[in-house]
Amino acid sequence: MAKPIITLNGLKIVIMLGMLVIILCGIRFAAEIIVPFILALFIAVIYN
Repeated sequence: MAKPIITLNGLKIVIMLGMLVIILCGIRFAAEIIVPFILALFIAVIYN
């Protein structure tokens, strides 16, 4: 018995776009925390 092949290309695209939006929002919110930390690290490296 052969298994039927079901392609849900439209659903896959919608799910991928949803994941992309979630990742981009996460990066945007994390930037508020990460940027000052990286700046402090950069200044500490310069002064040492």
